[in-house]
Amino acid sequence: MYMSKYNYYYSSPLLTTLNIPKCSININALWNNKYVPSPEKVILTLIKNGYNCSYYKMFDRNTKVLDAIRNVNSKAVIAFNNWELKYILYDENFAFNEINKLITYIDVIDCIAVGNEPLGSWYNNEFTLLLAPAVNKISNIIKQLMPKQKITVPFNFAIFDNTYPPSNSVILTSVNNIVMDVLLTINNHSVKSPVMVNIYPYLTYQQNSDIIDFNFAIGSNTISYIEDQNYKYSSLFSLMYDSAFVALKKTGLDIDLVIGEVGWPSEGGLDATTENQCKSLYELSLISAIGTPRSNSPIQIYIFEAIDEPWKDIAPGLTERHWGVLDTDLKYKCSYNNKNFKIFKNYNNYYTLIPVVFPSLLLISCLIYYLLLKKKKNNYNKVSLNELTRLNIRI
Repeated sequence: MYMSKYNYYYSSPLLTTLNIPKCSININALWNNKYVPSPEKVILTLIKNGYNCSYYKMFDRNTKVLDAIRNVNSKAVIAFNNWELKYILYDENFAFNEINKLITYIDVIDCIAVGNEPLGSWYNNEFTLLLAPAVNKISNIIKQLMPKQKITVPFNFAIFDNTYPPSNSVILTSVNNIVMDVLLTINNHSVKSPVMVNIYPYLTYQQNSDIIDFNFAIGSNTISYIEDQNYKYSSLFSLMYDSAFVALKKTGLDIDLVIGEVGWPSEGGLDATTENQCKSLYELSLISAIGTPRSNSPIQIYIFEAIDEPWKDIAPGLTERHWGVLDTDLKYKCSYNNKNFKIFKNYNNYYTLIPVVFPSLLLISCLIYYLLLKKKKNNYNKVSLNELTRLNIRI
């Protein structure tokens, strides 16, 4: 997609209801390795540091992880991986048996994902023809065994084309038929289900740092904006989210968009530091609460990820191992300089005070914010889209 070194300011939010972000996070590890902490310890450490998440997204169907998620009264997204697509299609009983084994976890499972970025170019079309029929078969089995559970496919952002500006975004022609078949199955599932898209502003920035401003990539401390029609952007994530949002709207289907993976690495690459990771996660937590210029309501984003994965192949880059909120020693990375930064706060303890205290505080805060923004607005620079049309990136 086209990117730039510039962005937008938000207008004052509407005074409606309190938007408390639901913390959602990816959790994955080689749990059988001795040096890897148990899923229970990982989840409890997350909660201790403010990540009292309502949803955990898995990349498999590990029952130890499901037990740990159940113990904290949260929900899980479980998954069939890409290499299981052929078994789903060609082994008559595989998918039925695998889902049937999880009936006892029906209270924990919120959604079943089929594959993960199965249309990624790096797979050389290995899963392209398998995807849509596999999703259809899983949907039918879920309707039979778990009719209240959702279904989804986590796509990579590269299924979209002409993503800059967002108003031009569409599904990539070469995968349009396959993606539409999948979307129709999701749309016709027994319960309303979302489509997932993985968005990585960091990777886009890393590959194009000569023309993408760091502050725009991370969504913090920006002084300029990009305008697309009547929408103004100061965040690369918001720009990419709205590109996916627009393309999906153009299909004519009423499908919710959930971000399956998003984050910032703490080391291993350009501007990959603990401080920048924490800044990015904080900005993402705000966006999850207030939405984007085109989708001005809370959005669900799954932070990538709970814990570092030092066992990963580094062929794609050294950052592969360093996306975790925690390291493998369960150290919370956003605790440095003698400070512990709570990205997602647990509001439950204060919920009873909200009806009385929060409206007044919110009104005062918004008035102050509006006055400061109005004063600062004249210092913002609008950037012409014509200056930014030389780059088209799909990650």
